[in-house]
Formats: sequence, C-alpha cells, structure tokens
Amino acid sequence: MPHYKKLFDPRFIGSWDLNGDTNVVMKSMSIEEMNDPDDAGSTVQRPVVAFENAKKGWVLNATNAATIAKLHGTDTDDWRGKKITIYPTTCKAFGAVVDCIRVKDKVPK
Repeated sequence: MPHYKKLFDPRFIGSWDLNGDTNVVMKSMSIEEMNDPDDAGSTVQRPVVAFENAKKGWVLNATNAATIAKLHGTDTDDWRGKKITIYPTTCKAFGAVVDCIRVKDKVPK
C-alpha cells in the first residue's frame, strides 16, 4: 500500500517519495497557487521546482531555497540545469516534528 500522504496532492513530491539521497537536475521554477494550510478556503502562491525526468514538482521552502542559492547563486533562472541532492529527513515545523525534504550543502558530481 502507498504512504497515506500520497493520496492527498499527487502533483508534488514529499519525503515519502524518496529512498535516501536523490540527485536531481532542476529543469524550471514556477509559481503555483495552492491551498493555504493555515487558512482553510484560502490559497497561497508558492515556488515549485520541476526536475528533469520527474513527473512531480517540489514545493520549495525558504530553507531549501537558501541552500540552493549557496550552491548555485541567488538568481533562480541560473538554477536551470543545475544538480542538487535532496533527501528525506525530519524537522520541527508547525509545533511538531514532521517529515520533510532537505538539500545537501554540496553539489553532486
């Protein structure tokens, strides 16, 4: 059986989709409208990264964006075609420890 979180928004990857360190190539970045988890019935706009050879996008948060910026510069247009390593882990958010995806602070070979 699939992880229960795969049932809710299949457009985006989550930590449950990864099996350890995963090297990816960023293809593009877009801003997408999605439900606001803090305000039912409202929407928010979030940056979404598309990867080469992947069907799902990745909703980018400030922590991961800062790590990518350290690796590849602050201009998101320059991230196109660049490699990063993402991995599943946990972090403290929303008052609890939750599953998340993080970016390694080293460019993969």
